[in-house]
Amino acid sequence: MPRWMIWSWRLALGAVLLVAFVGATDANERWAALQLKPDQVNHGLLSFGLTFLLLASFRRAKTWQVAAVVLGAGFGLEGLQALGYFAGDAQMKDLVSDVVGVAFAALPVAVGRSQGRRAAQEEAPSSQPGTGSATPL
Repeated sequence: MPRWMIWSWRLALGAVLLVAFVGATDANERWAALQLKPDQVNHGLLSFGLTFLLLASFRRAKTWQVAAVVLGAGFGLEGLQALGYFAGDAQMKDLVSDVVGVAFAALPVAVGRSQGRRAAQEEAPSSQPGTGSATPL
């Protein structure tokens, strides 16, 4: 993948992170008019977007690690909301939406990477003597 494309993904990731941070810390809820209803839609879309953009931006990162980071951030945000540090209220439905958003982004990537590894292994010649396929002369 060209470097400019990877940096484009990273720029988009930065923009999404900025919007998410402003939305989470907006005590006056000036952004409320721009948010989708119900709030779980916002959580699901944000979790999907962050997972997708992280996987696209950092292609060597393991899928489960990216999923864990995004879910950790979502769970952390809900915890901070419960303690009153961020705007909004903590809800279990928000956490479920985070899990669904991450799953929709991470599962196809994980399956694709698994199939790519399997195909590469099938095409690679065996390193053990006598187990490779013989080519007729």
